Amino acid sequence: VTTISKISGVEKVALTTNGYRLLDLALPLKKAGISAVNVSVDSLRPKQFFAITGQDLLNQVLQGVEKAKSVGIKTVKINAVVLQGLNEMEFDEFLNWSQSEDLEIRFIKLMSTQDNVELFTQKSHQLVPKCLIFYTKKSTRACTKTSNFLYKKSPSACLKTSNF
Repeated sequence: VTTISKISGVEKVALTTNGYRLLDLALPLKKAGISAVNVSVDSLRPKQFFAITGQDLLNQVLQGVEKAKSVGIKTVKINAVVLQGLNEMEFDEFLNWSQSEDLEIRFIKLMSTQDNVELFTQKSHQLVPKCLIFYTKKSTRACTKTSNFLYKKSPSACLKTSNF
């Protein structure tokens, strides 16, 4: 990271993480040259977070997000996978949290990994990807059908940022 961040012309060095160790590593990552982090937070409710991730680490991840902001990592974004029957009812909670904490949040579709094969194959949990929603406190505009995920239950749900 240090070597890459010192290369002439490199303006941003970003890291995507599950956030499990971010509380301890935020400062060393900042010192090494990380300027942006994307943190996976698939639920703001401990029981749901555990059901989705298999880890009882929500509080630690949220503390890591705060630590990343407090040590001066310029950009902290949240990625959340919306899963039917698991966390789709939290949509407004995510929006309110991201606004109160001045975070950007991206609702993304589930990708298959070695750790989630069973969840990925359970089609009943996956919401049909129609439009990918981006939300930011600073810049919003109406969601278009060319995006990637559509949530129909809330008028505040279809927000998109021009920052991506």
